[in-house]
Amino acid sequence: MNRTMTMTLRTMAPGKPAAMARTQHAQGMLLMRRAVGFAIVASGFAAIAAQGLAHLTGH
Repeated sequence: MNRTMTMTLRTMAPGKPAAMARTQHAQGMLLMRRAVGFAIVASGFAAIAAQGLAHLTGH
């Protein structure tokens, strides 16, 4: 265990750093899920718009 880790364990309750890491990981995963979901929905709208435009132009 290095000095930084020792100081962290002394200033925080046992298990607190691990809980913080899990929380940050969960927040990162949620952000990633939202980004992927947005990309899927946006690509669906783009496909619908492209089909509509092609229909209007007669292609």
